[in-house]
Amino acid sequence: MTQPEQVTLFGMDCGATNWRLYRATYQMNGDQAVLTGDPQPAPLTSFGERKLAAILVLNPAGDGLEMMGEPALQQLENEAVRGRIREYFKPCIGSYLSEEPLAHQQRYTHAEALDYTRMLLEALVEQIRREKWRAGEFDERVHFSFVYPVHWKYDNNGVILDDFVNIVQGCFPEQIHEQIEFLPEPEGAILSLQRQGMLSNTSGTTMIVDVGGSTTDIVAGIVDQETGRLKYIGHYGEPFGGGLYDSELAKYISDELHISGSALVDDPSAMIALRSFARRLKESLSRQILQAGSVSHPPQRTITLVLQNGQIFRKLIRLDEAAFFETTRHLQLAFEKLIDNSLRVMDLKKEDIGQVVLVGGGSQLFTIVNTLLGVFGSRVLLADNPEEIVVHGACLQYAVPVVDKHESIILPPQEHAGDEAKVAAEEKKSRWWLVSEQMEFPLKKAGITRLGRARTNDFQLEGVRVSRFHGEIVHSPEGYFLVDKGSTNGTYLNEEKLTAEKLHSMRVGDKVRFGDVQFVVSEKAGSMERKESEDEY
Repeated sequence: MTQPEQVTLFGMDCGATNWRLYRATYQMNGDQAVLTGDPQPAPLTSFGERKLAAILVLNPAGDGLEMMGEPALQQLENEAVRGRIREYFKPCIGSYLSEEPLAHQQRYTHAEALDYTRMLLEALVEQIRREKWRAGEFDERVHFSFVYPVHWKYDNNGVILDDFVNIVQGCFPEQIHEQIEFLPEPEGAILSLQRQGMLSNTSGTTMIVDVGGSTTDIVAGIVDQETGRLKYIGHYGEPFGGGLYDSELAKYISDELHISGSALVDDPSAMIALRSFARRLKESLSRQILQAGSVSHPPQRTITLVLQNGQIFRKLIRLDEAAFFETTRHLQLAFEKLIDNSLRVMDLKKEDIGQVVLVGGGSQLFTIVNTLLGVFGSRVLLADNPEEIVVHGACLQYAVPVVDKHESIILPPQEHAGDEAKVAAEEKKSRWWLVSEQMEFPLKKAGITRLGRARTNDFQLEGVRVSRFHGEIVHSPEGYFLVDKGSTNGTYLNEEKLTAEKLHSMRVGDKVRFGDVQFVVSEKAGSMERKESEDEY
């Protein structure tokens, strides 16, 4: 493959409530990549206000995408379609690994949340190809960079990140998989803040507080004045984000509309619409307070909600500071505790902090800003366009030769690394296997095992009737599930052909067939000698 003279890099932030896309261009000078201008938003026709609402409408069969983004958002008031709307699914990715997942983390299963991510990303990638790549095929001139929550990599042996990487790569042609990179969200924030000069000339410890729609990640370190890198001190995160306020305010709106709890139980999709109304009122109230310091005219909106049983609720809803605080007081206390916990876990005192930089889509909520000002005073800085800092930074990581690339922040190795062999051995004992006379494969104890003819699958199957990305086996707390990925010759469970993209429960002893390659589900490996690569899996 020849070295291109110019490389286009698309940076993507797949957030809980909004997705963002940026674009940067690099001129190649030998092995050196030179950024030709500051990364810029790359809106598509589905985008509104520089962002894509992370919301989709499933087709009537429930196995594909009918619409996404703004058009999907407009369907929230359509009671006939609302039951097929899916939104705020990112918090559910990996939630089954949490000992005590919160309510918003249990709205969908891990597999469902990944599948909705795939549907949205596949549509988005096709739009990028048509609108930004002149409808041509992706080649060596295009690269992609995806950001992800830092805990996906450092918790639970990285299985959440592995699943996300597999989902993302499956949306692109195999020949450009090596041109897709993945970057921790704090790393993206640091790269962007460095470019803006916000990490220079600071004394003491710098804290970067990234408040997203579903999580808050905090990274602390000392800025090296020569290199601009952040010398790691610690990091901390919790499943706390702006979306929690939307859920609480949705309950406030339902009370104002006098909707009974039983009516909402019968039409749970109505809460999706109420959360959307709540988000708009919250954002309007927050803008007034942060920009003017007070509220002269509290935001109000005439809300009409039609339930599936035909009941119609309509009222002018007003949200002032008093109602906001009364409804969300417990969340403010939770955020205050989160900050206290972060300092305790990182063994820092608030007097140690020289600068707090606030970024993320949830950072412009006035109570978040005021809480940090109350703790750290004038040391708090709200970055310009804080919701775009991370995706902006995702476009900056290509600017040095591959051999010289390093993380701006160096995170320490996981604790108890010496127990890895013990953990791996224990996983092998408890996971299930696919066994045949010719081969045997251990299924992942957590997440998704992908099988097919392509070498990028977890296990490559040799069969004339096997598709490149044939099927998946999903493991969640509910058990193992078999999924056909739209293969040409079908996936069979006990000789029953499966409907594509549907989860089908598996049991020990079941016969599973991918095209013309058949296995039996087993609790343990067979007696045959395994290859070294399989043994190390």
